[in-house]
Amino acid sequence: MKFSLLQWRTTITFLIVATLLILLAAGLTRIGILPMGPNFDYTNAEQQFFSIWIWVALAVGLVLPLIGYWFYQRDREIRQVLGFYLLVLIVQIITEQLVGFFLFPSLVAISGALYTLYRIAQLWQGYQWIRRHQKQSGSKSSIGIVSLLWGLLLFWSSNLAILLGISFPAISFDS
Repeated sequence: MKFSLLQWRTTITFLIVATLLILLAAGLTRIGILPMGPNFDYTNAEQQFFSIWIWVALAVGLVLPLIGYWFYQRDREIRQVLGFYLLVLIVQIITEQLVGFFLFPSLVAISGALYTLYRIAQLWQGYQWIRRHQKQSGSKSSIGIVSLLWGLLLFWSSNLAILLGISFPAISFDS
């Protein structure tokens, strides 16, 4: 792969750019250029939904890939795909905790969208890379890793739709 989301340089560059964009949004909000309020105006139903969704996200997005990483630890390609995926996810969790506490909780929607878009591209590229490598080497694709990657792609695509459909519209905007 010439341009790969599954290497250190690209991953670190993304993490730096995402952090700078989040800080830029915070700065523009603080000085009043970006008329974004600090919180979400969720309904009670949306709050209940998100309290469950967070736990589902941890189980599907973090625990299953950790199990996959452990299960496929002898396969370099799978380990690389899941390793970079987990690195970005863990940095996102830490970033969102810090942003929500020290800056504005509503910035979590921006960081969530940025990280989710990157994660979807990362998973898709990882899936293609694993399939291509296994075809070249003559080994069969494990249905387990293929199912995991497709499940993660579907889950994070759903997460992006939820961010765009519920979280962004619920951000309180200052007039």
